[in-house]
Amino acid sequence: SEARYRLLAEHASDIVALINTDGTLEWASPSLARTLGWDPARVTGAPVWHLIHPDDQEAVAVVLASDDEEIHSMSDVELRLKRDDGSFAWMLAAGRHATETKLVVSLRLIEDQVQARKELVASEQHYRLLADNATDVVYLVGPDRLVTWISPTVSQTLGWSPEELLGTSMYELIHADDRAAIDALREAVFEGRDIPNPAGGWPSRFRRKDGSFVWMSLKTTTIRGEDGQMVSAVTGMKDVDAFVTARDRAEAEQARLAATLGSLLDPHVLLQAVRDPDGRIVDFIYAVVNEAA
Repeated sequence: SEARYRLLAEHASDIVALINTDGTLEWASPSLARTLGWDPARVTGAPVWHLIHPDDQEAVAVVLASDDEEIHSMSDVELRLKRDDGSFAWMLAAGRHATETKLVVSLRLIEDQVQARKELVASEQHYRLLADNATDVVYLVGPDRLVTWISPTVSQTLGWSPEELLGTSMYELIHADDRAAIDALREAVFEGRDIPNPAGGWPSRFRRKDGSFVWMSLKTTTIRGEDGQMVSAVTGMKDVDAFVTARDRAEAEQARLAATLGSLLDPHVLLQAVRDPDGRIVDFIYAVVNEAA
């Protein structure tokens, strides 16, 4: 039985080690050489502390020294072990006391996972930095349709602090007259379907903290899990109040001019010039003609 277990340990891709509670390495599998470059015979009988990164030694020491059954084992502990060339490798350790004085530990190389996690964190920090410093309001909602994160710019645009809107529904801030226009979009997002955003976004009025409303343009992107289900949605909102106000004013002015022109008793026309390739006017087109004309 002992020979079979030793055969398994010696041919496992993971490192298997037997460590005394005083920190002495009693035995290590040959995979120690393949993974970290150390000849097991070279380090056997020596303390393990010189192999463990100084910042990770305390966690190992607690397990080795403890008599408490609750921490009598080591489960999925990430730590750095020194290679033969002096660099450190991230390992995932798991083990437990075989006897009162001996701990059996298995160690697996997880450098790729740790690096991927670091890159993910860096990427999240990068995009969070962009969102925090953008003039647009950006917010994240979960499947429950409640805000899980919102950029600080919401304070400048709507007057709400991010803390006041966390755990709430942004839908409740939309003007009642504008909800019907985005209801279909909203349902599609939470069903995990892709809905193309128009170039100018979806315009809606949002209620400020002081009770007034401001026109915002929305663009939403659905984030789905491996099963295709919606896990979150990111929405960017841009303040377009000045644009919408100017557009409405121009449309109203145009309507007034059309009404004025139509009520005149004298004939009036608006001519649009037709130019040749050299820019000279060669003709006119009737662009507007009132009833009297």
